[in-house]
Amino acid sequence: MIFIRRSVIASFIIGILVGAATLNIVCGKHLEHAKLEIEKLEAKLADQTEQITALEKTLAQRQVLVVTGIEVHVSFKDEALNEEYNTLEIEKSVNKLLKDIRGKKIPSLDPLLITSIIEGRSIKISNEEYILSVKSLLISEKLIIYVEITAKEDM
Repeated sequence: MIFIRRSVIASFIIGILVGAATLNIVCGKHLEHAKLEIEKLEAKLADQTEQITALEKTLAQRQVLVVTGIEVHVSFKDEALNEEYNTLEIEKSVNKLLKDIRGKKIPSLDPLLITSIIEGRSIKISNEEYILSVKSLLISEKLIIYVEITAKEDM
């Protein structure tokens, strides 16, 4: 009887040990798979973190540019009209006409619109009228415009 009792207890203990070993093997495989998945996700996270950092750097460098200044270059069709006073007054007039351009975002500016503001405009200086003609226009942080002046009676 003692032998049977000990055999049952030994079988029970052996069953528990075999079950524990099987459970350990099954759980071990799941843990290895989970650990591998975690490592893959960590690698992907590191890669995407680097990508986000690079994109943030690129965004920081891509600031929206605005016009901060206006530079007017005046030339006269008839060099006899080329006086420093006339040049200064024409530059002031053109700057006044384009004052609303300062502070605007460069991509939103239309060169044709800016040209049409100046083209054919008549300016009176010292009882003489001059006609403005745009020769070229460069839009950047500093708007640069080249204007040719003609006396009104020459037209």
